[in-house]
Amino acid sequence: MAGQPARFGQGGRLAEALHRAYPDELDAISAAAAVGGLLGAAALAGVVAQERGEAPEQVLAAAKRAIGIAVAGLSSIGGS
Repeated sequence: MAGQPARFGQGGRLAEALHRAYPDELDAISAAAAVGGLLGAAALAGVVAQERGEAPEQVLAAAKRAIGIAVAGLSSIGGS
């Protein structure tokens, strides 16, 4: 993902690594979508929990729940 904006740093590198590890199952776009979905789900759920004033343990639980939801959605990759 050459030339990617700096804000995608780690996520972009994770997506590249995922694509390299599973080139027959994931193209670059699918790998990027998978990583972005997981990272975005966890981050946004954590932010919402924090904004609601929840305790750190609840923020972590919200992020974990969001990851579980995102992982369930990843089962659609490769079937399209």
